[in-house]
Amino acid sequence: MDDYTKTIIYKVTQALNNRDISYLQSRLTSVEGIDSCDISTSSISIDYNTLTITCAYIKELINFMGYIVKEEKKPGRFKRFITFLAKGNRKTFGNKKLDCCELER
Repeated sequence: MDDYTKTIIYKVTQALNNRDISYLQSRLTSVEGIDSCDISTSSISIDYNTLTITCAYIKELINFMGYIVKEEKKPGRFKRFITFLAKGNRKTFGNKKLDCCELER
């Protein structure tokens, strides 16, 4: 059953105080499918069963309780291009320092 357990971390827009943390802890642990949750002042880490519940539903629950979850920014076109080049270079040359003698040029 461990293969179906996943951990997700959400960052919240407002700082959580002790009352908010205990409220979220009690509400989230009572939901079927959520195994455990660890809540700090700026983030919520949740272990859940993917067969029972989805991460989108968990996000909706948190938003419905009045705590806004920060949206993750999608990397821009330039960042994706640089990442693509880096992966190709790693595949071709490895992670070691480049040397002209090793490249046979």
